[in-house]
Amino acid sequence: MDVFDATVKSLADAGVMVILNNHISDAGWCCSETDGNGMWYNPKYPEETWIETLEAMTLRYKDTPLVVGNDLRNELRKDRKHHHTPKWGTGNPKNDWLLAAKKGAAAVLAQNPDLLIIVEGLSYANDLTKIRDSPLFLDTPNKLVYSAHAYDWELSNYTTYTETANDYDEAFGYIVKDEGADYHAPLWLGEFGTN
Repeated sequence: MDVFDATVKSLADAGVMVILNNHISDAGWCCSETDGNGMWYNPKYPEETWIETLEAMTLRYKDTPLVVGNDLRNELRKDRKHHHTPKWGTGNPKNDWLLAAKKGAAAVLAQNPDLLIIVEGLSYANDLTKIRDSPLFLDTPNKLVYSAHAYDWELSNYTTYTETANDYDEAFGYIVKDEGADYHAPLWLGEFGTN
């Protein structure tokens, strides 16, 4: 934590905004369906620990104004090791990322109501299609930012810009484009790359 503190301080001192990110639970390289970190919890780190950690990190940097957001969990995906698959708004409440994100966001905003809450989609943050039917509503308005990851090998094998744009709009771009829709919100492209 000393290194993390020094990093956050150095970035803030240089005028760089910082977004905290709950990347994985177990130490190791991210990300796969067999690393046991596809959910926001695992047997060693139950959901309660995830929420407590979000609260603790939020409090730790509450007095650092350039810590501007909290990305609640990185790249939700199938967890073959523990036999779980995250869902959005349906199915088993234990696997419902919409429900967990609402709880995590409430915990963070209770500690620092000024932070942005960044919520990634499913399937390595590539799929935000369920938001159209089941948007996330936070108790504190104007704090929600959805986040997508866009790697060309994860959606399709593109040959044209139009194909790329159409796939990305279907997967997550509609959130920004459909002004006036109840799911309309800012969208942050958290990771991207090409092969």
